Amino acid sequence: MGKKAASKAKAAASRPGSGKAWPPKRNQKSKGKYTAEDFQDLVKQLQPLNLRVVKMEPDGNCLFRAIADQLCGDPEEHNHYRDMCCNHMIENADEFSLFYADEDFETTCDCFGAYVERMRSPGNWGSQLELMAICQTFGVNVIVHQVGSPSYEMEFSPADARCLQLSYHDGEHYNSVRFEWDLCPGKPVSFLSLQQLKMKDSDVVALLEEVKYSLPPNHGFEDATLRSTLLQSKYDAGAAVELLLNKLAGVTETHSAPVESKEAAAAAPEQVPSDATPAAATQEEGTETAPAELSKGPEKRAKASRAEKRNERKAKAEAKRKPQSSATAAEDGISRETMEQLSKQLLAV
Repeated sequence: MGKKAASKAKAAASRPGSGKAWPPKRNQKSKGKYTAEDFQDLVKQLQPLNLRVVKMEPDGNCLFRAIADQLCGDPEEHNHYRDMCCNHMIENADEFSLFYADEDFETTCDCFGAYVERMRSPGNWGSQLELMAICQTFGVNVIVHQVGSPSYEMEFSPADARCLQLSYHDGEHYNSVRFEWDLCPGKPVSFLSLQQLKMKDSDVVALLEEVKYSLPPNHGFEDATLRSTLLQSKYDAGAAVELLLNKLAGVTETHSAPVESKEAAAAAPEQVPSDATPAAATQEEGTETAPAELSKGPEKRAKASRAEKRNERKAKAEAKRKPQSSATAAEDGISRETMEQLSKQLLAV
């Protein structure tokens, strides 16, 4: 079997066995008329998987916008991915023209070259042909989710290569699909392979038990969160446990922060007393302060200060009284001497 036939056989073997076109052909509606009839149904379908549908603008560039969101995080870079896709199809025209010539493939162009040139212009809808070219160009695999049907896989790269996830709506529109923990704007999706995304459930359960054993008994995480964290850590149980413990630590700090702030506010008046500044100034000037004085509370120090002032006033008052008493005593002494002399004189007479 030649290379061309082998590629076509590989793609055909990947199709579901229902006999329907793979993926379903786009409806022949006017572009820009996408009604998103099945959007909410698909959102509900993917929610248990912790997946979210990221809406792309329905302007005819939705496939390339979704690819740009997956690979670089910016849907506005869609023209770059469109050009890369078309270049690859022209470089491999012998292979891709086989799919173009397939009777199930609808087009109004007379030849494959004209089709690719038309596809280069923004606003022209991309199809499974362009999606296959993207897989080959960037060495990725793709999982496409649909409402009411199992997701289908486009595997054109090794199982350990990066795997993108898209959603296909109403037979005419593509959106980007991301995990809830991987919604950071401006960044590509995390590197996850098809092999990781399709890991056997028995293996996942064993890893879940390992993670649960390493967590506190009352961790409070649901199995869906544990599974999502395992996937986020690429099924490294140790890395998953570290992520979960960090989440627990963040929750604990968030809850304890208000309590700490209240305690600090309550302790603030005691830690910074009103008369602490004069004491500090006295120490800076070189005046020694007894350790016992510093250990006293504000009220005790205030009482001691008032007592000292009373003692000072008392000492000053006593100092004033002593000279007055001495003067009085002196005056009294002179008067007695004078009186004694007068008495003697009177007796002599």
